[in-house]
Formats: sequence, C-alpha cells, structure tokens
Amino acid sequence: MPPRRPVCLICLIFLFMLYVMTGKSAPAPSWDVDGASGMSVTVSGTVADRQEKNGTLQVFLKDVSFILRKDPSDRTYFPQTSKGIVVKLADASQTAAYVKIGSRAEARGVFAPFERPRCEGMFDARSYYMIRGYEGQLTRARLTGVSTRYGFIRENLRKVRDSATKILEGGMTKEDAGLVAAMTLGDRSGLDTEIKELYQNAGISHVLALSGLHIASVGLAIFSLLKRTGVPEKAASAVAFMLICTYAVMTGLSTSTQRAMIMFGLFVASRLFGRTYDLLSAASVSVFVILLFNPLYVYDTGFLLSFGAILGIACIYPVMARFIFLLPKRIIDNRVFARISQGIMISMSVTAATLPVMGRSFMQISVYSVLINLVVIPLMGLVLLTGFAGMILGFCGLDPGPVLTITHYILWFFEHLGEFFEKIPGNILLIGAPGKMQIITYATIVILAVIASNVGCEDNNLITYLRKSVDRDGRSLPNKTAGYLKKSENKITYSIESISDRRKKEIKKASISIITAVMIVAAV
Repeated sequence: MPPRRPVCLICLIFLFMLYVMTGKSAPAPSWDVDGASGMSVTVSGTVADRQEKNGTLQVFLKDVSFILRKDPSDRTYFPQTSKGIVVKLADASQTAAYVKIGSRAEARGVFAPFERPRCEGMFDARSYYMIRGYEGQLTRARLTGVSTRYGFIRENLRKVRDSATKILEGGMTKEDAGLVAAMTLGDRSGLDTEIKELYQNAGISHVLALSGLHIASVGLAIFSLLKRTGVPEKAASAVAFMLICTYAVMTGLSTSTQRAMIMFGLFVASRLFGRTYDLLSAASVSVFVILLFNPLYVYDTGFLLSFGAILGIACIYPVMARFIFLLPKRIIDNRVFARISQGIMISMSVTAATLPVMGRSFMQISVYSVLINLVVIPLMGLVLLTGFAGMILGFCGLDPGPVLTITHYILWFFEHLGEFFEKIPGNILLIGAPGKMQIITYATIVILAVIASNVGCEDNNLITYLRKSVDRDGRSLPNKTAGYLKKSENKITYSIESISDRRKKEIKKASISIITAVMIVAAV
C-alpha cells in the first residue's frame, strides 16, 4: 500500500486557497508608483539588508515611513507608509560602516519605480522586488541619519560573510571569487555578467544560487563530522541544525535556503524522535511555512523551481529509474553505470517537473543541460569543500591560496565546458512562454502518467501468483483452500520470487514507465 501523506493534501488545499485569495495575478504596489517617478522624497525605515555593487551601496529598508513636506505635491504622490524601499547610495565606501542591519536609517533621494518587462522573457524587476516587499527605489540618494541601535547578531553575521568574501578575493581572481561567494555565501554582488550568462545558456545557472543541495551538503557534513568525533547522534543532530540556521541567516535566507533549512530541521527531528523522514511531506511542510509568512512567494520563480525540483526527484524520478531494468543485469550491476544512469534520470526528472516554470520565465531551455549537469553536479561538492576550506584557512591566518587553486581549476573547467557546448548548433531550444491552459494540460498529463505508473507497478499486483501457503507440518496447500482457512488454524504464507519472475516484474515496470514517458513527451 502506498504511504499516506495527509500533509501533502493539506498543502495542496492551502495552495489553491492562496491562489484564489491573491487574485490569481502577480503582486502590484499598493499605490501609484509610476505617478511618483522623478519626485524627491525623504524616507525612514529599518535596515533589512545591504549590498555593495559597482561602487553603489544598496540599502534595503522595511517598515518605511515617508517624511512628507508641507508641499501638497508630496502628499498627492506618496502615501504615509510603505512595505519597503531600496535606497541606492553613491558614496558606498563612506556610508557602509554606518548602515548596520537592524538600525533605523533616514535618506533622501529621487524616487523611481522598478521596471516592468518590456518584452516576454525579460526580467520582471517590479514583481521580483514586490514579492520580497519592496515597492520602489530611491536613486541618487544621500544618508541623512542612522540610529545607534542595531541587530547585533545579524550585523555580526554579515561582517563574517563580508570577511569571508574578502578572503576569497585575496586568494583568487575577481571572477572566481564572485562565483564562489555566490555558491557558498549567497553573495551575488560580485558575479560577472558574462559568466552568469554563460552558465544560464549551459543550463547550470542553478549552481550560482545557494540552493538546498548546498545547505543539505553542509548540514550532513557537520552532522557526520560531529558523529565521528564521538558526539552522540541526537546531540550532533541538534548542533548541526543550529549551525545550519545560523548559516542560513548569514547568507540571506533566500527561498531555497529557507526550504532546505526547514527540511533539514524535519530530518533532524525525525532522528531525534525516531520517526521516518518522508521527502514529500517535508517539502509540503516547508511550502506551508514559507507561504504562511509571505504568500506572494507563490509567484516567485526561484520558489517554484526549488520545489519543482523536489517534486521531480520525489515523484518522477522513481518512474524514470525503472527504464534501467530493461538493460542486461551485468550492465545494471556496474557501479559506474549505476551512478551515471542515476544522474541522467534525476536531471531528466527535474527538467520534466520544472519545464513549465522555465518556459514561463525564460522561454528557453538548454538542450545539453542533462549531460552538462552530469559532470557539474558531482564536482560541486569539491567546489564547496575547497571553498569553505579556503575561507577557514583565511580566518585562521593561513594562506588559502593552495586550496583555492583547486577551486579555480574546477571553475575553469566549468567555463570551458559551457563554452564548448555553447558552440554546438541548436544548443538552446526556444520554447516560448506557455499559456495557462497549456501548463494545466501538461501538469495533468504528467500527474496522471505518474499515478498510472505507480498503480501499475505495485508489488502486490505483480507477485500474487507467487504466494504459497503451508500448514504446520510443512505440507503445501492449494491457494483456493488456503484462502478459506481460518486464522486460528495456524496457516503460514510466504512468497517465492525466482530470477525469471523478478525479471518479468522488472520488464513490466519498465514497460509501464515507457508508456508514462511517452505521455510526458506528448504533453510537451
């Protein structure tokens, strides 16, 4: 019997209600931001984050109050308050030391709304920032005041991240340091535009974000290290979770980071309380928690891609993996083949699950991304290991150069791998932005195909004819007679499965999977 997942059902109902309540459309500012464009205004708000890029300091203010003059035009174009405003300060080197996270800052500048996309496939800055609670920006701004009180923990964690970034910049080239900082620290301010575009065309741009894979890798590494040093399992789980929470706050708490942190917490809880960890149920809980605090994330591309990848691994991958059983047993038992085939199936499953989001957001997919990821993803573990090792050596006052040299050559390989596939004709497939009915049709066919495959491949349906029954003396009983015996007559029932029978079962599973794959391809 398949496992029951009531949490998943509750999550689906919650998502449907949320979709209806949010108006079935992307979020929009609560006031006329276009009418206020070009107006000078003074704002005051709590510093939620800061980011220095190209000599400009971006200060992210939350719980903003507009300090309006007696001029009627100010009161006409600006409200009393706003959820959030991004302030761009030109004198970054002088003001960065004064703007601390958690402090109350005041700035004056020229208001400008975030840009809408001028064509399909263009980055929608307005929706991106609105989802995160920022309704507009102040350009050519200057700081007019900062409070002395600030958030001690978050500010010091940010200083640790900034120090780690400087260690990377001191031991690597500027481009490599920007890549490693994005992968390990969630700091994307130093990313080179050309390299970012190259990674996107190669279908490996996901490695530039601090994904759940990175969080899980760090968490499991800490957990394993503590266990090997003799720390009890429960204590190691608790310590690993606290360190992961600290790491997540330091790196900015993106949607994928939040999802990974919650799921890792549920994994730790399952170890502490002796319960079974279920991937889908954990993902459903994390969806519920994230959207409970910010329902607008349901429109965020990163949020959809992160959970789409989980759905692909949990639901589609078990179906795709059954194709392997069509091959001879000597090939299946080969470890190298098993690793390669598993990587290909996982990559294809994630692609199938995230295809509607990719099409809606980017209108293109990389044809060879499955092959490229087959090489890139295993090497990402070494990038993380050497990157973190280099930062730790730097904090200890040692030279991180030799370790970061390994990171450099791996990144060099990634770059040349992307350039090689970029030169192949037809490496980018333009699929266009699918309509809502196309997405619904595609999702319906994929869901029905997965359900049909799982129902058709249930072990109980495949081995009933192999069931045998014997009495207390070991004499075989006909299946009909055994079926009518009472429980008190002490009947023993067991199953025998020969190699040929197992082979037939595997071929049947693979055949059903082929039909499922045809349905998915037809949906595309």
